[in-house]
Amino acid sequence: MQKINTKNNRCIGSLFYFYILLFSCFLMGSDLYAFDSIKLAQQVAASLNQISSQKYSTVAFSRIQGSLNSETVNELIDYTENEIVQLGRFRLIDRSKLQLILREQKFSLTGMVSQDTYKTLGKLLGIDLFIYGRYYGDTIVYKAIDVESSAIVWAKIFQLTDLSKESLTLNNLTESVTASLRESLERLHGSKIRQISFWNLKSDFDTNRVIDYLSAAITTDGNFQVVDRENLQLILEEQKLNMEDYIDEKKAKRMGELYGVDAFIYGRISNKPSGHIASFKMMNISTGVIEWAKTIRFSDQKTNSRYKKSKKNRKYSKMILIKSGVFVMGSDTGPKISAPAFKVPLKAFYIDRSEVSNQEYAAFVKKYNHRFPPSWPRGLIPAGQADRPVVKVNWNDARRYCRAVGKRLPKEAEWEKAFRGENGNKYPWSGNTIYPRDARTVESGVLAPDSVTSVSKDVSLYGVQHLAGNVREWVGSFLRPYPGSRYRIPQKGYRVIRGGSWAKTSQHSVGWFRDSSHPNYGWEDVGFRCAKSAR
Repeated sequence: MQKINTKNNRCIGSLFYFYILLFSCFLMGSDLYAFDSIKLAQQVAASLNQISSQKYSTVAFSRIQGSLNSETVNELIDYTENEIVQLGRFRLIDRSKLQLILREQKFSLTGMVSQDTYKTLGKLLGIDLFIYGRYYGDTIVYKAIDVESSAIVWAKIFQLTDLSKESLTLNNLTESVTASLRESLERLHGSKIRQISFWNLKSDFDTNRVIDYLSAAITTDGNFQVVDRENLQLILEEQKLNMEDYIDEKKAKRMGELYGVDAFIYGRISNKPSGHIASFKMMNISTGVIEWAKTIRFSDQKTNSRYKKSKKNRKYSKMILIKSGVFVMGSDTGPKISAPAFKVPLKAFYIDRSEVSNQEYAAFVKKYNHRFPPSWPRGLIPAGQADRPVVKVNWNDARRYCRAVGKRLPKEAEWEKAFRGENGNKYPWSGNTIYPRDARTVESGVLAPDSVTSVSKDVSLYGVQHLAGNVREWVGSFLRPYPGSRYRIPQKGYRVIRGGSWAKTSQHSVGWFRDSSHPNYGWEDVGFRCAKSAR
């Protein structure tokens, strides 16, 4: 194999070094055991599979920057590779092969990889996409770069733990930026701006974090291609240029041509007594004209204080009162996780008649400037889905919604009583048989949720709808074994999910069925409803 002799050889080695170690070279001691590596790997693979272009057939991991525990990241990369292979869409370059190529090419190690280097490596190895990312404690930002164009064609922020104040604040910023760019879309595309990158941002925040969050949001929005800023410094050094606050027309044009972009975004984020203020500008590199500018105010947001219980919501017209009393919970004939049957005394409570809809959740998003769920492309409710249950909302956000409207998530026992009644019914309706017309499950043949107000047989004796099917639902309780049970909980900290759904078979529709997930994950068939203690 012929050696590659370019001035970027020093940079090439960096990419492959991380192939070999794949995250193991980072700082020790990071607490990354708070998230489920397997489920994160599944989410990464599922999201990656949504890339629309069919020209991408071969992928490879390059690196993730940040302080990561080596044991955890080794698990994560193995699980993620397995999930990508099982998609059946991509060919994954094996790390042992990469190590061999490293030795043959005698690559040295540096910290940057240039645009030309990506193309060289892609051609050498037949790779279409390089996947890499950065770890920020509560999130990981993954990106996939198109080898040919050097543009980011897929980017996503994966939440690992309860979001920090900084993450919530930056989410507000990124949503405001993408909304403003969307409003200016026609004019910007009329100026032939399609590929953009970031020049420099002066900020009290971690600049890399701000740019990663903005890049992910803009890429996901789909109206622009983002060329990663990560290696801009390399080009600057080669051209003997300094990164400054602002760029003049001559420098912008020169750098745009070298970097392969149509426009640069630059600006400043300042911390004022009234909150944070961001001032952004976008310069067209061919004309030197400022095509877009925006001043954005955004405040610090704490995880819980934003969603204090509403004192205004005292009407429960869409809620059903379940009177106090004793009911039978669990089953002696069900799986170990649902056994044994036992009696539970409950105080009176209210529970929502229906699951929370997209339209109801949209009002919450708008009022609190909250992030929209991943089930809404470009932040908009899909056409005709306003009355469908909101899905892909994790447990934390479901709780925040309920708090914001003066309610809470139902306790597991409350949810099961609303389903089974005092006598411990198998299904919400009378009888021990389920038919496709009874509940929206896989057997119904309709692989999508129904309207939250739709009429069906799936109504409990109290009048609560869609408990056996439609979507599974978060409840407020931790997953714990029942009294007298020998079942051992496999994962601590998981929250309970109850009910059946359009994506599950009827075996999940019995009243005692229990499922669970990490509170930071959302699923395409999981929604929620709220409850309220009776006064």
